[in-house]
Amino acid sequence: MKLYCYIAPFVCAACFFPFLSVTVRRLHDVGHNGFWVVPFVVFVAIPIPLLYRVFSVDVDALADDEFYKCSFIFGVAVICLAIAFIFLLIICVFCLYDSLREANEYGPSPKYQEVDDSQEEDENVTDKG
Repeated sequence: MKLYCYIAPFVCAACFFPFLSVTVRRLHDVGHNGFWVVPFVVFVAIPIPLLYRVFSVDVDALADDEFYKCSFIFGVAVICLAIAFIFLLIICVFCLYDSLREANEYGPSPKYQEVDDSQEEDENVTDKG
């Protein structure tokens, strides 16, 4: 096997966890719950062992009933990945929303907090002048 076959899972895991944290933070900025990420993670995680099972068998040595089992398992994995893709699209749409101006249950918006702070500084400067 090639070296990238052994390195790729670690690289994917190293990129996946920052993706989760940034996505949850962004969902909080727009006022949505971070648990919207959970179905995506679940439907991505389910197919991994299923696809490993399908691609680790020798297709030529399978009996007909085993072949149909592998086909069914592959079908379930594809359906799970399709559902994960749908949740990914929903999350992407949520992340495209503009941040809420007011503070929500997760705290103030960093985007508009900087604008409010700069306006307060401008007011303080004009009051002194």
